[in-house]
Amino acid sequence: MRVVHVVNVADTGGAQTLVEALVAHRPAGTYAGVVVLGSPGVLSARLAAVADRVDHLGLDPGTWRLDRLLRRVRVAVAVHRAEVVHAHLLQSDLAVALLPGRVARVSTVHTTGFGAGDRVRSRGLARVMARLSWRFAYSVACSRQARVYMAGAGYPARRTLLIENGVALPPAPVDRDVASPRESVAPTCVTPPDPSARDGALPAASIAEDGAVSSAGCGVRAAEEKAVVCVRPREDAAVRVGPREDAAVVRVRPREDAAAVRVGPREEPVFVSLSRWHPMKDHATLFGAFALLLRRHPRYKLRCCGSGVTPGNRELTGLIARLGLEDRVDLCGPVEKPARVLEGAHALVLSSAYGEALPMAGLEALALGVPVVATDVGDCARLCADPGLLARPRDERSLAAALMRVAEFGPAERAALSAAARGIAASFDIRRTVAAYYELYGKVRP
Repeated sequence: MRVVHVVNVADTGGAQTLVEALVAHRPAGTYAGVVVLGSPGVLSARLAAVADRVDHLGLDPGTWRLDRLLRRVRVAVAVHRAEVVHAHLLQSDLAVALLPGRVARVSTVHTTGFGAGDRVRSRGLARVMARLSWRFAYSVACSRQARVYMAGAGYPARRTLLIENGVALPPAPVDRDVASPRESVAPTCVTPPDPSARDGALPAASIAEDGAVSSAGCGVRAAEEKAVVCVRPREDAAVRVGPREDAAVVRVRPREDAAAVRVGPREEPVFVSLSRWHPMKDHATLFGAFALLLRRHPRYKLRCCGSGVTPGNRELTGLIARLGLEDRVDLCGPVEKPARVLEGAHALVLSSAYGEALPMAGLEALALGVPVVATDVGDCARLCADPGLLARPRDERSLAAALMRVAEFGPAERAALSAAARGIAASFDIRRTVAAYYELYGKVRP
C-alpha cells in the first residue's frame, strides 16, 4: 500500500506531529510519502528521517493561486504513485479534494472551529470544505469535540469517523527532580475531570486583584515536477522519543536572533508554551495570567516556542513590554524537538481562546510526565490531571489561578501530578491511532 500525506507547512503543529507519527509507525512494507505545500521548515528533517520521500512544493501561503496549487499537488501525488492520499489542514484539503482520478482520499479535521481572529479566507474555505467533504471517502475527527464541530458544519455523518490523536509513550519515566524515587507518594488527584460534564462547574481556584488565591469555585465550563523540492532522509538520521540526556542546548532555527533553549535542571521554575503566534492561541491572556502569577511567585519564567514567537515579532514583544515581563519571558521560535524544551518544566500551558481539538503538544507533555494547564476549549479538559488546572477561555485570572495551583504544589504533590499525567497519556497510545488509520486506508484503497 502506498500512502501519501499532504500538509500545508513543515513547521511545528499538531497536524505535522500526527503525520510524523503515522509515517514513523507504519506497518512493514507500506510506502509513506509526504507532500508539503510550502518550503522546508523546522520539522522537515524529522519528516525526512521517517518517510520514504518528502516533497516541498515551495508555495507561498499568502499568494497561492488555485491553478498552481492544484497542478503542483497533482504532479507530486503522481510522482509518489499514491493509492491513498491523506490531507491535513484546509489548503491541503482543497487541493486533495479536487484531485482527478480514482485515488482514495482521506482528510483529518484538526479543529473545533474558527473565530474572528482567523482570516476571512480561512473561515470561507472551512465552509467550502464542509460542502466538498463528499469528495473524500472519509473525513476523520481527531477528537470528540472536533466531531461535534464537523456535525454542525455539515459534514455527512456516514462519511465521518472518530480517530483520536495519540502519542508515543517513552520507555521509561523522565527524571523530574521533584521527589525521591524511593518516596511513597499518595496522589492528591489522579483522575482527570469528566469531559462529558461540560455544562457543570469545576472546582478551581480564583485570583483576586492583590494576587491572593481563593478556593471558591469559578464555574469553568466543564506542478511541474521541477517545482518539487525533494528532501531525502539521511542514513544516519534517527527518530528519538523523549529528551536526549547529552543535550545541553537546543538552538532555535531558522532565526539566529532567537534565544537558546536550555534543558536539564534549572534554578528557576519554568512554565512552557508551545503555541504559534495566532489569535486563537491567545498569548495576551497567557501573559496577563503569568504577570498575575509573578506577584506571588516572582522566580518563575515562561518559555514560549512556536512559529512567529520570536524577538523579531514587534506586536508580541510590545505586549510583553507593557506587562513588564521582558526578563521573565523567553521567546524561542519554532523548535524541532519540543521534548527538550519540556524537560524539567512545571507544566505546559495551553491558553487557546477557541479552535483547539486534542492538542498533540499536550499529549507529548503528558507522556513526559509534564502536567498540562489548559483552557476549557475542545477536548483540552481531558488533558488536565487535576480539575484545578482547567481555566475559562479568555480569562487571565482563571488561568492565573490554575498556574498558581501548580506553583504551590510541594514535591510529593508534584510527583503525584506527574504520575497522573503519564496515566492520561497511556490512554492515548499512538499505536491505537496508527492501527485505526491504516485499517481505514486498507478499507478505502482502490
